[in-house]
Amino acid sequence: MTNRSGSDGIDDGRARGPERRRRSFNYGIARPNIVSKSYTHNDYEVGWICALPVEMAAAKAMLDIVHDIPLSRLDDSNAYILGSIGRTNIVIAVLPSGHYGITNATTVASNLRRTFPCITIGLMVGIGGGAPCKVDVRLGDVVVGDRVVQHDFGKISNRGNLERIGVISKPPQRLLTAVAKLRANHESEPSRIPVFLQEMLQENSFMSRYTGIGGLRDNLYQSRYEHIGSSDNCEDCDPSMLVNRPARSSPSPKIHYGTIASGNQVIKHAQTRDCIAHDLGCLCFEMEAAGLMDNYPCLVIRGICDYCDSHKNKHWQEHAAAVAAAYAKELLLVMAEITLDDSELRRWREYQERLRDSLWFERINAHRFNLKKNLTKTCEWLLNHKDYLNWLDPEKSLEHNNFLWIRGKPGAGKSTIMNYACTESTKHESIITLSYFFNARGEDLERSAVGMYRSLLFQLLEAMPTLLGLFNAPQHEGDLKRVHSAILRQSSQAVWPLKLLQDLLCDAIRRLESKQIVLFIDALDECEDGDVEEMLEYFEELLKDATNDGGRIRLCFSSRHYPHIDIQCGRQVTLELQGGHKADIHTYVQAKLKVGKCKLAEEIKTTITDKASGIFMWVVLVIQILNAEYKDGRIFAVRKRLDTIPSKLSDVFKQILERDNKNLADFRLCITWVLFSRRPLKLEEFYFGCVSDLRPDELDVWDPKEITRDDMSRYVLSSSRGLAETTQSKPPVVQFIHESVREFFLNAGIHELWPDIAPADFESASHDRLAHCCYVYFKLKFPDSEKKEALSFSKRYPLMEYSINNLLYHVDRAALQIPQDSFLKNFPLPVWIQKHNMLKSSSVEQYESSADLLYILADRNLPRLVEIALDRDSKIDLRGQRYGYPLFAALAHGYRGVVKALLCRGRSPQDCGFLDRLEYGRAAQSRGQTPLTWAAASGHEEVVKMLQAKKGVDRSPGRDGRTALSWAAGNGHVLVVRQLLETKDIDNTNDDHGRSPLWWAVMNGHQSIIRMLLERTGSDINCRDKKGKTPLCLAATIGDDVVAKLLMAMPLIDVDSHDEGDRTPLWWASMNGHENVVKTLLETRAVNVNARDHNSRTSLWWAVVNGHIGTVKALLATDGIDPDVKDTRGATPLWWAVSKGFDAIAKMLLATGRVSHDLTDSCSRKPSFRGGGMKPRFIFDLLQGELKPEEEDRHSIPGS
Repeated sequence: MTNRSGSDGIDDGRARGPERRRRSFNYGIARPNIVSKSYTHNDYEVGWICALPVEMAAAKAMLDIVHDIPLSRLDDSNAYILGSIGRTNIVIAVLPSGHYGITNATTVASNLRRTFPCITIGLMVGIGGGAPCKVDVRLGDVVVGDRVVQHDFGKISNRGNLERIGVISKPPQRLLTAVAKLRANHESEPSRIPVFLQEMLQENSFMSRYTGIGGLRDNLYQSRYEHIGSSDNCEDCDPSMLVNRPARSSPSPKIHYGTIASGNQVIKHAQTRDCIAHDLGCLCFEMEAAGLMDNYPCLVIRGICDYCDSHKNKHWQEHAAAVAAAYAKELLLVMAEITLDDSELRRWREYQERLRDSLWFERINAHRFNLKKNLTKTCEWLLNHKDYLNWLDPEKSLEHNNFLWIRGKPGAGKSTIMNYACTESTKHESIITLSYFFNARGEDLERSAVGMYRSLLFQLLEAMPTLLGLFNAPQHEGDLKRVHSAILRQSSQAVWPLKLLQDLLCDAIRRLESKQIVLFIDALDECEDGDVEEMLEYFEELLKDATNDGGRIRLCFSSRHYPHIDIQCGRQVTLELQGGHKADIHTYVQAKLKVGKCKLAEEIKTTITDKASGIFMWVVLVIQILNAEYKDGRIFAVRKRLDTIPSKLSDVFKQILERDNKNLADFRLCITWVLFSRRPLKLEEFYFGCVSDLRPDELDVWDPKEITRDDMSRYVLSSSRGLAETTQSKPPVVQFIHESVREFFLNAGIHELWPDIAPADFESASHDRLAHCCYVYFKLKFPDSEKKEALSFSKRYPLMEYSINNLLYHVDRAALQIPQDSFLKNFPLPVWIQKHNMLKSSSVEQYESSADLLYILADRNLPRLVEIALDRDSKIDLRGQRYGYPLFAALAHGYRGVVKALLCRGRSPQDCGFLDRLEYGRAAQSRGQTPLTWAAASGHEEVVKMLQAKKGVDRSPGRDGRTALSWAAGNGHVLVVRQLLETKDIDNTNDDHGRSPLWWAVMNGHQSIIRMLLERTGSDINCRDKKGKTPLCLAATIGDDVVAKLLMAMPLIDVDSHDEGDRTPLWWASMNGHENVVKTLLETRAVNVNARDHNSRTSLWWAVVNGHIGTVKALLATDGIDPDVKDTRGATPLWWAVSKGFDAIAKMLLATGRVSHDLTDSCSRKPSFRGGGMKPRFIFDLLQGELKPEEEDRHSIPGS
């Protein structure tokens, strides 16, 4: 058996280590992680490679937390353990059993970096053979390689000797800097390797072979003396041949820094060892590092287990692996102490900016940008209106709760006056002005609450970049990591949960405590119906908090007259009733109506103003009609034409259309595209969409020189009879001139224009026609070569991308009235997949060539086509791609219609039911969840309700034993939790880690859900997870004082519960410096303030060590506190305060008059002054009580 440390016979037993756990140790660096959360491959920055299982076991034992392992790539054969030390996330990889050496190490490193692309720190940690020539290297010592050289790489000279030409490699500068810092620390204080080994044994009692050297012998024989006998304990060897070495004063390992020699050859010959060591000046031999340094620059750390001679044995392997791992841990903690370097700061900035930028979407402000500017001197009346002035007056905040609502009829000009008010507000530099203009004619985000919150938050972060720190807030960490991971996985729009956006916006506004913020939200009536009431509740709650601040936040809504929605308190301006608005209409008529200045002309202008009834859109259309009539100079004809124009806006639309019978086919197709396209079409898409149906023979490559955008814009105007327009946005899109035009067609216009067509039939027929247009484009021959060429091709055929993406959508909508069975039966799926994939840059958005049609239909939310497909073949256990099965694709997106179709019509081949747990609940792509747990975790209330009503649905827990209630509570889905709690047989059990739904709600700070669970489920308030932590203990750890008070209000709460490390809620709150929680706990007078953890450390001890001044002050003010408690090494809080340079805390402790001035621990060690804040003389003066005020200022640490 090969020995990769320079010897043979390595124990190849399987590595054993502690299961998932967390430590209580803080080490004075950063608070330990609390629980193992969900991490992605992009969250890891340290790659720790081991060659042997024994090395991996030692590495795992050094982790503070062991993480769950995310799904690996199919092309990665590595075995991993994931976890963290302090705030650093680590990947531990091991070489395949029995496959050691340079080549295998290279393969493992390559796989690791491919699977974990954000690895920036590399470590190679394990055992090695010592070279005790010039340096006194002994068994159990640590050798840190500040350079690595391959000792067996070279050429044979004329004399037959090997001339080594191995290149010397050095670790990255960042690692060498950390090594230098640690070496400097060790000049004034001992290494913490013994401490880590002791903690290792406390956590893992069966690892005594790793931590102790009792009974082990360190025998170094003279180089010329070979091993005698077959026993590996040298019992037959001559003891007189041992090298005489002086005894060391301490059993602690020594740490050596120098060259490490690496090679593919095992060295088991002392004289060869000495020869190479003499030539290269190396301290250690091993077999992997040289294969890593080129492609995986790393630091090599080796624990010495033998001397590369014939006397080697395996007895030191475990201990050598442990000391190397302990040094690696100490190094990583030192790296955490060092101020974030440029690369780390850059990574944080990139994380924040990536999240901010993902809030933006293509038409985020397109609607406001396309609004025509108000005519000069119009709209100014609003700024002097009494209700507007009252709204701005902070003294009257209580009267209107900072709300202003501008209402008006369709077409009255609400958006124009909102745009004017918003523009005026931006002129005040002291005010942050945010705005959102809903657009029912726009894309999904333009008319949704999610789009509004994204826009408002994006504007706020752009205006105040300091708010980017919001993305590092712990209460949002889990949700933001999921969003960030989704951003990294795909290039398309990120999916932002509505609740997260609301919380972030609320938190951002609260952080701007002294800033005046004004929000303008236009066209509330154009937002999706289900969003409006929730949005109003959200803003009312937000403005309640601001009312007490003297109107720091103000909100102005505009909408049509909403009879069913109102605000409890606020000012209201009805546009068509305002004299200033009527004056604006008169001003507009005077400026735009070109009929001369005679008396009749003035009468006409007055009539228009009166007849308009405050509707600006009516005025605009009438003026266009009358100006056309006046071209011949016949003023009397203008008067007559005005008399025939109806006063109702919809009747004006109808009249315009009935008076022009030219090119009716163009008109009907134009209306069809603008009404029923899935998104607003770009100008060239619209034009060629019409060409594909009306003149398919002319469908050819677009030549902008032959067909200009001006030509296309004129076509839009003529084919729509002036009711559609080309916007000024980039890119320009085609839309109706006003939302009221779309409503005219959808309400009654179609029937009035074409009485023989029912509205429902017209919609299905329209989608069928648009599907035909898309199919014409889809059939065009696509390039078979590069993706780049395909994208270029789609630009030359402007409707190509829309056609491929939306062909099936239009077919699905047409299927409501028009059968599509034949289309689906003959649909060329492989061709569609190939073209679809060519236009998608992200692999996540692509489909495998073997993907089943049903999966694609479910993934694209096409419920009618799903029903047709299931009528042909009702099997639904068909594998797809990203989500595994059609049902899970629908669940992941919350596609209620598709889920319903699959539940009602689908079946699996097994009689046990199509929701069979084996098929769905344990599929890799389902992440071990059942359909019910997945829907609950995603917050799809209607889908949850549907699944609960369906017989045979698996209600058992999913991955890690988590129930649907657990997932919904943890993810903050209030409506889903309420729905589940109303179920009689609700499963409120704990998961495999002992965590209850209440535990998860507390973990993520969902207060309303915590209240519901406490009121409705009778949840055990003191339930413990596997580590003994109660919900209160968790709230104290996180520092959520609001949740802590909620829990402590329960009559049976145990405020002094102990976890498995004997740590109480007060311990956790004190250690992490959560002063408010500490005070809340102390107020109960039911906590033991001197309770000790399993290392005899109290809450005060931890507060002092971590420098939490406020917490120390609160604890010292408590009756019965022991300020002079000693830890296991005999060091008091004062000892640690002095050692870390916390002079303010030291003075507080001394002020109690109950602490010893003896600054020595049980080993007679004095403080190391590593904090750098106190000088020895200052400490002496402090203890003697002779410090003068001016000296105090000179010696103390700033901010302490």
